[in-house]
This record gives sequence, structure tokens and C-alpha cells, in this order.
Amino acid sequence: MLGFRPLSGIDRLAEVIDFCWQQTNQNGYCGYPVVMRDQADQADGLTRVFYDAADQLLVLEDERLIAVAALLVDDQARYLQTLGGIFTADFAASLAKLEAYRDEFYPGYMLLIGYPVIDEIRPILQASGSLIEELHFYEYTGHRGELGQGVKKLSRDEFSDLSALRDRANPEMYWSARRILEHWADWSVYRSIEGEAYLLVRRTPKLSEIYGLYLTENDSTEQLRQLILGAAEDVMIQSQRLIASSDPAEGLEAIFLSAGFSYQADYMAYSV
Repeated sequence: MLGFRPLSGIDRLAEVIDFCWQQTNQNGYCGYPVVMRDQADQADGLTRVFYDAADQLLVLEDERLIAVAALLVDDQARYLQTLGGIFTADFAASLAKLEAYRDEFYPGYMLLIGYPVIDEIRPILQASGSLIEELHFYEYTGHRGELGQGVKKLSRDEFSDLSALRDRANPEMYWSARRILEHWADWSVYRSIEGEAYLLVRRTPKLSEIYGLYLTENDSTEQLRQLILGAAEDVMIQSQRLIASSDPAEGLEAIFLSAGFSYQADYMAYSV
């Protein structure tokens, strides 16, 4: 029976990477994260999944490639997430095959798939699973600066004190507090000095992303703006790009825009 299987040979990695980029261009969209639309970023992400001891670069083929799925695997949390969605011309059939692979090799694991909000994709995901979140994506277009006033960069120990709070708020997310602490060199955490809000940034020289903004009713709009702006300027000293996302219901769009971000796309995440 035709099904997904892990890519076993490095000699075919370039072929798989080219196929994924071809599908991205033909379909006119790509799954989360938004930056997977960039060819170099996409190739880098797929390569890292291929070499990772736990993650899986899966191929579906019948004499030719039909679909590719890059799975981030968290065995402790029993959690799977696709990197870039499923690269295929037949999303519905390939999603069914990916679910079958999950059921056989990762029974009981949650499978999270994210895409831009697209009419032809949403009903397929709705039929297979449940909506977890819809987000607006932004990219920072301000200037590089320094850590702004009213913002503190937390140490690893200081973030550890917040870890239980983060995991309660995000029990199903891949980047749990435990995983963040294990990869602390790739993260920065910023907190408002006057308020209680804090945000997390996953950093790379090429691209960084705000992965979470946590606030209370005691945090003012200006405190949030200063937190986002101060963190963004600090991150951009060493990173070429910074993206962020927020739930439309949170009403943070005006704050992100006033802090130097520009709107990029909408995104939806489903658990299947």
C-alpha cells in the first residue's frame, strides 16, 4: 500500500528539496512558517529535519515524488508538527496518507499543521481535525537599535521561574518551556520592567521570530508597545529579519504596527 516513508538516502535530498520548492511555487502558498516561501530558508529547514535524530523527512512516491512532509517530533510531549505543511499537488489525499503514517508509527500523537488562510485548504483541514488558532503575521521593518528603556532581557534562570506559566498557557505547543531551556542559546526573553508582560524570541542570524507575547490586564498599551519595540530593536542588532504573530481577537495589530511592524499574512493551525 502506498504510504509515506522516511527519506533514507542523502543522495536524494537535493531532489526532495527541489520538489518542495517547485510545489510551493505551483500552489502559490506554503505552510507555516511564512518564511518558508524563501527558497534558501526552505532548503535549510528541510536539511535540518533530515539530519535530526528525532525529526522525520517523509516522502510519498510511486515511481515519482507525490508529496513530502517534514515532521518535527517531540516524543516526550507526544507531539508532531509539519514544517511548511505538506508539499504536494494533492493536499487532501496526501493529508490522509500522513494521518495514516502518524497512526501507524506515532499512535496517540497530536499532529499540528499550519497554513495561510486559504479557501481550498481550510475545508480539508476542518474535515480532518480541529482549529487551534488563527493568527496575523507581521515583519519588523523598523531600525536596529539597542534594548529600549522599560525592557529587561531575562537570564536563563529568570525564565525558568516563568516556565510553568508558559506551559500551562501552551500545553500543546512544540516549543514548550522545557524545550526552550534545552535550546537556550537560540532564545531571548524580554520582560516589561513596569508591567508583567514578557515575550519570547527565537533567534538566528538570518531570521528571528517572536514566539509568544504574554500579558495581564495590568499591562498598558504603551507598556506593550515599548516591550515589543525594545525587544525588536535589540534582536535586529544580530538578525536580518524578525517576524511576529498574534491572534486577531487579542487586538494587538495596532500595537505591532505602531512598534514598527508591517502586516504580512494570516495563518491557521489545525490539530488532526
